[in-house]
Amino acid sequence: MKIVTSVKELEACVERERLNKKVIGLVPTMGALHAGHASLVERCTQENDITIVSVFVNPTQFNDKNDLKNYPRTLDADCALLEQLGVDYVFPVSALHGIGIGDMLDGVVRLLPKRSYKKYPDTIEFSIIGQPNVGKSSLTNAILGTERVIVSDIAGTTRDAIDTPFVRDG
Repeated sequence: MKIVTSVKELEACVERERLNKKVIGLVPTMGALHAGHASLVERCTQENDITIVSVFVNPTQFNDKNDLKNYPRTLDADCALLEQLGVDYVFPVSALHGIGIGDMLDGVVRLLPKRSYKKYPDTIEFSIIGQPNVGKSSLTNAILGTERVIVSDIAGTTRDAIDTPFVRDG
């Protein structure tokens, strides 16, 4: 089993396996593996020639910061289990330790569509992105000067992206 620590290294491994006509399966996890994970990995190894397991404790999965802080990080034990299960590659990503984050973001950016035009010429385009219930809708409404986006205390109420041209200060 190989532990891969960069997107470039993972891409090279995947490309090599593809050239060898291997079928590749991926099991994304947040680590702290248990029997449920093991069954998914076993199925992946049975149905594919190559199995990759990603281990990424995703901060957006936690509403309470203490839950994130207290979530078990058991990479050594996870790797021991994954090796027993016949996994070929493990790709650990850790925001806490800075492992793989830059490469992961570079990989995401490479997957974004190339945009060769501006929808609104001679404008500044921007996005408001953040955790649930931190005021993105209220901020959008304040910038626009109108109640364009629903504001609610219920997390997940506003899910639609909006595309709204506006003029600020003249």
